[in-house]
Amino acid sequence: MMSPNPLSDQELVSACLSIKLKHESWQELHDRCHVHLLGVVRRELRAEAADEDRVQEVVQNLWCTLYAKRRELLGPFDERRGTIQAYLAKLARRHAHWGSQGRRRTRNRERALADVPEERLAVSEIPLEVILEEFAECLRPAECDFFMHDMCGKPRPCHCKKHSESYGRVFISRIYDKWRSPEL
Repeated sequence: MMSPNPLSDQELVSACLSIKLKHESWQELHDRCHVHLLGVVRRELRAEAADEDRVQEVVQNLWCTLYAKRRELLGPFDERRGTIQAYLAKLARRHAHWGSQGRRRTRNRERALADVPEERLAVSEIPLEVILEEFAECLRPAECDFFMHDMCGKPRPCHCKKHSESYGRVFISRIYDKWRSPEL
């Protein structure tokens, strides 16, 4: 619900970035922009937009990313260059495009792995490292990194960051689901 004296876009962003994170500020930002962002994502996803759950998922992920990386994503906002709705719409388009590209890459990797001839799948003849590396190719880049370094124990390069425990649980769940998937 908007307050009687609505804040300017810049004041609202500043309030969202303040050390005292005000729930009301984030709620007002959400109220101002959420419906517009849903429309932007629907247009960006085109064919996938028929799946309303997919649209909601992209917008929800955008809000979560926005909150988690608020300084990085909201910090550069400048009211002189446009409205907060336009600024967030640009982020939403990127987010939707990145998500659909990632899903497409995953489907392509999974299809490629499904084309492996049966004789290559005889586990007793193939070293475990080869099996794990081929499986890792069907994972998204972040999942692959987590799988190879955190689950398989390969040394982590210094430029790779370590993930939090809750983030790791999400990756483990996704990876095990893909491992058990009959399509693989």
